[in-house]
Amino acid sequence: MNAEDQRASTKNRSSQPSACTASQQSPVARGVLRPGYQICHYLRNGHTTTETVLQIVSKTSTWTLEAAGAVVGAATGTLCEDQWIE
Repeated sequence: MNAEDQRASTKNRSSQPSACTASQQSPVARGVLRPGYQICHYLRNGHTTTETVLQIVSKTSTWTLEAAGAVVGAATGTLCEDQWIE
């Protein structure tokens, strides 16, 4: 790809809304993402991932450890990668 093609490609991408921007405008998406951001906030306040999972399970009687762990993993893998533990 030459420089002109690269500029055209970049221009086309920048003129299209990103998936994140589009999803942030949707009330449904905001509702789905809110718990993830709350998890990130909780982790950034110094809690461990284990504490976070246990907190979710203790506050929501229908959640299993596995489900809470999956949600915490999804949040740390996408919304707050700075909290990801390898």
